[in-house]
Amino acid sequence: MQTKISNIIQLIANLSHSRTAYLLKGARIEAFSGAGTESLFSELNQDINGAAEAELGGAVNWASFRELSVKTGLRSVYIKKLDNNAEDEGALFLVLFSEKNRHFSPFRLENVRLLEDFLCEYMEVAGLKNIKQTLVEAAGNIEAIIYSTDVKGEKYLFITDAVKKILGYSPSELMENPGRFLRRIEPKHLAKYREFINQLRGGSSATVEYQVKDTSGSMHFLRNSGFPVEKNHEIVRIDGVVSDITKEKETQLRLEKSEERFRLLIETANDLIFNLDSSGYFLMVNNYGALALGYKPEEMLQRHFLEFISDDYKAEIAIAFQQILKSDKLVSFDAAFLDKFGKEIFFEVQCRPTLNNGEITGMLGIGRDITQRRKDEGKLRELNSRFIEANRLISIERDRAKQQVSVLEELNKLKSDFISNISHELRTPLASVVGFAETITSDPNMPREMILEFSNIILSEGKRLAKLINDVLDFAKMEAGKLDVFKTEFDIVETLQSVMAGLNDEARQKAIALTSEIPEHPVLITADKERISQVIQHLVSNAIKFTGRDGRVTLIAQDFRREFEIIVSDTGIGIPSRDLPNIFQKFYKAARPGISQIPGSGIGLGLVKQIIDMHKGLISVQSEVNKGTTFIIKLPKSN
Repeated sequence: MQTKISNIIQLIANLSHSRTAYLLKGARIEAFSGAGTESLFSELNQDINGAAEAELGGAVNWASFRELSVKTGLRSVYIKKLDNNAEDEGALFLVLFSEKNRHFSPFRLENVRLLEDFLCEYMEVAGLKNIKQTLVEAAGNIEAIIYSTDVKGEKYLFITDAVKKILGYSPSELMENPGRFLRRIEPKHLAKYREFINQLRGGSSATVEYQVKDTSGSMHFLRNSGFPVEKNHEIVRIDGVVSDITKEKETQLRLEKSEERFRLLIETANDLIFNLDSSGYFLMVNNYGALALGYKPEEMLQRHFLEFISDDYKAEIAIAFQQILKSDKLVSFDAAFLDKFGKEIFFEVQCRPTLNNGEITGMLGIGRDITQRRKDEGKLRELNSRFIEANRLISIERDRAKQQVSVLEELNKLKSDFISNISHELRTPLASVVGFAETITSDPNMPREMILEFSNIILSEGKRLAKLINDVLDFAKMEAGKLDVFKTEFDIVETLQSVMAGLNDEARQKAIALTSEIPEHPVLITADKERISQVIQHLVSNAIKFTGRDGRVTLIAQDFRREFEIIVSDTGIGIPSRDLPNIFQKFYKAARPGISQIPGSGIGLGLVKQIIDMHKGLISVQSEVNKGTTFIIKLPKSN
């Protein structure tokens, strides 16, 4: 029995990192572990022998122990009465020693709890005979696995029943086959487990954490602390304790994930987030907030908050800080920060104190950039000052709006007329083309002369239709603002001659005299040749269209120093004076009583005006009803 109790006490000594463990019985000390201590035991017995009481609380006994500790290089670290029966000479005391000046660490949570569990059980022991059973039962009730192995770790000398609860193996199963435990260790942790064993074999205490699977396949995270036991300067065995820290690891993992999410939240937030100590110095600032001020986070740490504040706001913020440190409420204030280059950036800051055991240790704050809002507020004030003036102008604008409504109504009417006119203009030549083509197709015996005549008509109407479609497309581009000009330098005289030659047949069919007065020498201008030809052709063709038989159409061109002037004049029906101001408007078509049968889309003159404007030229019109019309164009010449 004495030997078995000695083994258990030795195990307690190992777990507590003590060099030697003793049980005091009355006035006699019996050693249960430690090597080379026989002289110490004898000296201890001599020092305490004859003491009036066995209890160590007495002055004589405690002084003896303290003196002996200094003399022998040992130091008492834990003394606990194990038996409440103080009058019994068999009362027991547990005494643990560690080497002096050696780092002593029995205060690991699992070790302290283990000792207290043992000692609490001892308090209920009436005498030495029950210690063995009490220690065994106490060890069995502890959640941690207490074990002892040989130096190689290949044979278990002792292992508690807690292994059944944690891994599902009984102590006897592991003592018979220690390899079962090793096979349950996760392969990724085997390397550090082997390093742990090597440290123990080398004589150093060690701790390792690893994962194992129990017999049901569930995963556990274990913390294994081992302590080599020496006798005569030789390691004779290894004692240790294994704790199941699965819940601890899960809690730690959840905490790490929570901290990571919190860190990501801080780093991705588009705000200035900071933590100050109680004196106002930065302990933490997020990356976005620091960059907003032109700094890296580490450049702001350990610097005072007011270092980054404009002088105009420092007094106000100092008062706000005093309010924060006096209460646990949220305090808001606006602050003008100065960035790295001295530029003011306004933040709306919300701060509250951080507490530790009810004591304010600093403050946590969030700042939202309101620089743009400040600017907007300034603009709003400026706009408000203009609002009254704008209201005064509204009444005037209302009157103008009424006029615009009438203009829009007129414009809608013009668009409707345009659609009607353009439909008619498209239908007429298309009907001629289809009609004459069907006539040619239906009569295979038609004379060749008639086929030729009809073909010429089809060709003429097709060209007319193509011209109309081109005008509509150009007009659509003009409406969309996409009417382009491609300017080149060309001889305007040659262009005028070509246009006039192309319209001779049209004038001849109505017996109209088509004449021109054009300079004989070349005149170069920079313009879009195709668009200028389009303008001249449209004006001359219009003049022929609105001039009766035996009338006259004349084109006059004059070369001046800086400009080239083109005049297209006819003896036609003329334009009423009331229509002259609107003649170049989109969709506008002058009303001519009695001659509504003359075709026209109403887009030609609007397109002409647009082309001349794009060339930075001028166009004007003079007309009298039944006397004729004259269009005057002035185009800038080449440099």
